[in-house]
Amino acid sequence: MQLVDRIAAHRSELTPAEIRVAEFMADNPHSVGYLSALKLAEASRNSDATVVRTVRKLGFDGLDDLREQFAVEVIAAARCVVLVGSGPARSIADYAAHRFRRVGVWSVAAGSSGRSFADELAAFAAGDIVVLMSYDRATVEVSVLYGRAAALDIPVVQLSEGVHTGVPRCAVVLGVGRGNPGYSPSYAPTVVVLEALVLAVAASDPDRSAAAGAVLDELRDQLS
Repeated sequence: MQLVDRIAAHRSELTPAEIRVAEFMADNPHSVGYLSALKLAEASRNSDATVVRTVRKLGFDGLDDLREQFAVEVIAAARCVVLVGSGPARSIADYAAHRFRRVGVWSVAAGSSGRSFADELAAFAAGDIVVLMSYDRATVEVSVLYGRAAALDIPVVQLSEGVHTGVPRCAVVLGVGRGNPGYSPSYAPTVVVLEALVLAVAASDPDRSAAAGAVLDELRDQLS
């Protein structure tokens, strides 16, 4: 159920202050994707406690849960999911793209550095969505990616250290801890988040997932 539908379904349960928060979130879904409860409260002229209550009355466990479900909705509706990761995260992007394809969602991996990244950016098309693994300060590649995505009206789901390290131009940021990234960052939490997204997207359209699985089984039988 999309956010606007949840608001309509629960509107009678909300106080006037909570309705203002809900309407602000419906009118500014981009802001919901990365603002903290305190920042949302300031933007909607309410208290952070009111924001938290509103989110819970709408059926979410909290803002993190809302962001995750928002990410699932935009990914499930995409023409193609582009997983972007550089360095060690490129291997994770390849893995996640493979997992999305297994459930019937066309997906590709990208993450070259320097001028080589231009070829991957040029392949972006309207209707795509980018899932970007970017944890620290934005590199030139990340900055150019956001510009390209904006030009094509492509939403970006960013996996980052937290909502405060996400780029404000992203549609939604999912906080992913990496232990001590200055010493030896762990990508295990990133894999867990991506696996959860794949499973949630698969569950959002079970017929598509079942059809993809049937094709895979048939081809395996032919290759046995």
